[in-house]
Amino acid sequence: MFLGTGFIIEDGTVLVTADHNIRGFIDTPLYFTTATDVTTFWELEVIDRDPLHDLALLAVDAGYAPQMPRLTVLGEDFEPATDQQVQTTEYGHTEEVDGRLKLRPATRIGNVTRVIDATENLSGPAGVDALEISFPALRGASGAPVFYSFYRPGQVVGVIVANASYDLLPIQIETDLTDDNTLLEERKYLLPQALAVNIKHLLPMYNRHLKGQS
Repeated sequence: MFLGTGFIIEDGTVLVTADHNIRGFIDTPLYFTTATDVTTFWELEVIDRDPLHDLALLAVDAGYAPQMPRLTVLGEDFEPATDQQVQTTEYGHTEEVDGRLKLRPATRIGNVTRVIDATENLSGPAGVDALEISFPALRGASGAPVFYSFYRPGQVVGVIVANASYDLLPIQIETDLTDDNTLLEERKYLLPQALAVNIKHLLPMYNRHLKGQS
């Protein structure tokens, strides 16, 4: 069963994801695979969870050798730059076909549009200083990293956990009438934008389990 997206940080031994991805599977063996080798699955072990901020750390199977540069976590003085390009790679298009996963990664590029209070959208502390992102998040994208492309390449600024939908202003409505003037069809356009948990909420777990080991 495909649960969502995650990403490996720092020395390659730890994977970060959204806690709601694993919430119902704590007592079930967890594994991850990659788009470069969908035939191999590596085991994960839960290290720590922060349900209030919807974040989780998992230990990566020691036999896994990262295939791409690892992402880094910003320090205590992090302030998101809204004028810098960020991106993500997420697996929201992934399907299960005949019992096998078909991973379909997608890269999305945009910027942090603003830092907002999303406590109502994200049900509490996870919404404190949440990052609103200019691109949408598909179902299955939860747990994906939002990281700088050029400003501080590879440094994570947030973890995608949800979407926020807004009406376009002004609301755009198309009206279609049939030949006999009896059918009215209206289409209301929405502007979905990803919501990401601010990476500062990961720092307590990060400090305990990564910095504490160095």
